Amino acid sequence: LLSLLSLSSPSSTTSTTSTATAFSSLFSTQTLPHYTTVGNHDIGWRFLNDRRLFTFERDHQHASNAFFQIHNLTFARINSMALHPDAIQTPGGKKHREAIEQMLGTNRHVDVLLTHQPLYRRNDLNCGSERKEDFKNGGVTYWPASKTLIADDDVINEEYTRRILQQWTPTTVLSGHLHSVCRVQHTTSSQELTIPTFSWRMRPDPKYFLISFEKSGAMHATQCNLPHEHVFMVGAVLGVCVVVVVVCIEVCKKKNAKGVVRKQL
Repeated sequence: LLSLLSLSSPSSTTSTTSTATAFSSLFSTQTLPHYTTVGNHDIGWRFLNDRRLFTFERDHQHASNAFFQIHNLTFARINSMALHPDAIQTPGGKKHREAIEQMLGTNRHVDVLLTHQPLYRRNDLNCGSERKEDFKNGGVTYWPASKTLIADDDVINEEYTRRILQQWTPTTVLSGHLHSVCRVQHTTSSQELTIPTFSWRMRPDPKYFLISFEKSGAMHATQCNLPHEHVFMVGAVLGVCVVVVVVCIEVCKKKNAKGVVRKQL
């Protein structure tokens, strides 16, 4: 959520709660429930912060690792940071790893998997036309498409990816973390969509997706572009300049009018 909302990692329980409140005010509705997936900016990286884990789940009122149902579709959300080899060195990380292992042990078919880190892929060269729109050399917060992605840091490692695909056979996988769009089909025919950032902090051309699901769990995803930061800033500067010019013209008119009145007197 923090990367989504242009925020850095929280320094206190209060700031974590404030982030959850800000998210709810932006994306929640009174008629539709919202579902969140925990990210590394929320709870830390590698050595997970147990206090943030507890606060995140308390504020969003759901477990970070769970199955849930929306109509006829089975969803699963996981704390992908708990799959990092170092994560089990903290009590919270170990607890979350065990929860994921229990979920995998069900061998339950999942229609839609929600994970912050994408499943394993070597790079983004086969991510579709939307990824090709990015700068060839990457940006400040996203890699070039040709860069080799690092297992456990950029993407979930190969072993857990294999188990997730074989034991859950997800129809659709929705992920984030890398701040760039990627559509990829895995060897099990699972379709994955890596969603870019919603925030100007992460890239000047943020995006989001509107997604609908068929009864099978297959998705139809439409990319929606938010205003480009640079275009917005240029527009704002030009707007300020126009206002200044108009004000100066009006001031000059009033001064000239006063001068005419004095001459007449």
